[in-house]
Amino acid sequence: MNGMPVRPVVTWREVGALILLPFGGVVVPFVGWFAGVVLLWVSDAWTVRDKLIGTLVIPGGLLVPGFLFVAVGSGSGGICHSGPPGRPAVCTGGGSLVWPAVLLGFLVLLPLVADAYLLWRLRTSRGGAGAVTAA
Repeated sequence: MNGMPVRPVVTWREVGALILLPFGGVVVPFVGWFAGVVLLWVSDAWTVRDKLIGTLVIPGGLLVPGFLFVAVGSGSGGICHSGPPGRPAVCTGGGSLVWPAVLLGFLVLLPLVADAYLLWRLRTSRGGAGAVTAA
């Protein structure tokens, strides 16, 4: 070799990790995301720092915001009382859904940003710690 760093070889492990980390928990709750974490950690393409980011930024990937979307979207938080027959129900309470929506958006973006970071690190990694070199 001429001493030039070699771009890491991308295998099914890296592709699987990049798919399963954000989406695996939604497809197969917990197990899919956990499989992505295993693929992330057995790969030599990322550093320990990259692996920690992929593991700890919203564990479960999009499963957590998906669960919260169902929980928050299932009701307005208000209380409804049925009125006399033929009259509509009277609902009280039920605060604004702006902050929950902002939080939900943030929780959706975090695993996607972490995944984009891992993809960027995979594409820009050139030799050095954690990189797979061509044999």
